Amino acid sequence: MLLLTDQKPLGFLTLFLAPLLIVISVWFWVDLNEELADLPPWRPLPFTVRLWRSALTGFCLIASLLSSFSLSCISNQTEASCQAWLEAPLRMHRIFEGVFNFLFGGQWTEPVAAFIGYLGLLAYVVGFMQWLLVRLPKQGRIAGEF
Repeated sequence: MLLLTDQKPLGFLTLFLAPLLIVISVWFWVDLNEELADLPPWRPLPFTVRLWRSALTGFCLIASLLSSFSLSCISNQTEASCQAWLEAPLRMHRIFEGVFNFLFGGQWTEPVAAFIGYLGLLAYVVGFMQWLLVRLPKQGRIAGEF
């Protein structure tokens, strides 16, 4: 959302990929899968978790399908359909601008929002790469029993 506030092309790509990453993480969640395998499916907790996971998967797949139409905005943001994708982030920006100004007396501008968005994305990518290249080969997938 913060990258879309300043109309950065990378924001449209993350808009498409984020729901897909959520689906992958929910279905490969080791602790959750182990608990579901241990409990009978008719009990309330496993039923609720399976229902939640299925509903979240459906929602995320629909969101990715809809956001796939925004991928053309990566190269050409002047289309009228691209402005529809920017409406919600710009409204969120106006709210943050008021809150940030009230709390800190500072200026919350589009470049500041994009900078914070890039920092968040960089932190996520660094953490993911560290897990993928360092921790996963050494320890494998660890679940629970920290």
